Amino acid sequence: MNTNNKKEKKVEEGAPAWMTTYGDMMTLLLTFFVLIVSFSSIDVEMFQKALGSLKGAFGLKTAEERVTSLLLRPVEGLREKELLLKTVQDVEEYLKQGKVPRDVIQMSYDLSGIYLTVNDNLLFETEKAELKLKASQLLQILADIIKKEHNVKIEVRGHTDDMPISTDKYPSNWELSTARSVSVVRYFQEECGINPERLSAIGFAQYHPKVENDSPENRAKNRRVEIYLKIPN
Repeated sequence: MNTNNKKEKKVEEGAPAWMTTYGDMMTLLLTFFVLIVSFSSIDVEMFQKALGSLKGAFGLKTAEERVTSLLLRPVEGLREKELLLKTVQDVEEYLKQGKVPRDVIQMSYDLSGIYLTVNDNLLFETEKAELKLKASQLLQILADIIKKEHNVKIEVRGHTDDMPISTDKYPSNWELSTARSVSVVRYFQEECGINPERLSAIGFAQYHPKVENDSPENRAKNRRVEIYLKIPN
């Protein structure tokens, strides 16, 4: 058979037509997933900068681990993450104004909110729940910090050490810790104008210590009032 009579097949130049369509589809999918990631993330650099500065100023020991945990939370936690970041930055900015010594208010946080901790001797006399006269200035500063954070609840938590108490007014540390947290809550409401719907008072007695109650110094650390700024779910 004479092969010269065969018609030579015309070879088309370039990629097949189906590959162009396939490439367009892959590009659209890539764009789609990039958008999903961007919508479910916050500004990592800004977050690390804010919390890194807090680590130096307030002794936060695990800032990097906490930032990582926050950024790994699911998409539905985005609003909470943004609110937590905003609140941290607002509190830090206020404390930078120097109206209160840095060692008077200790700041820490977790994934649900921020803790502002004050040792009890700055607010109360031993075995008493009535606020000292000089406590009003400190509580006003705290109120100024938290008053504008309208989206957070304010939970005041009273803590004692493990030394037993038994008086006519406070038969145990339960009553004393609760009465102290109530005193702070009432001051926030009556003197600082904070909406009482945002406030709550809890007494934990000696059952949530920061450190072991094995020395006078550690017991002093455990006697405290925590102002917990609770990020809504």
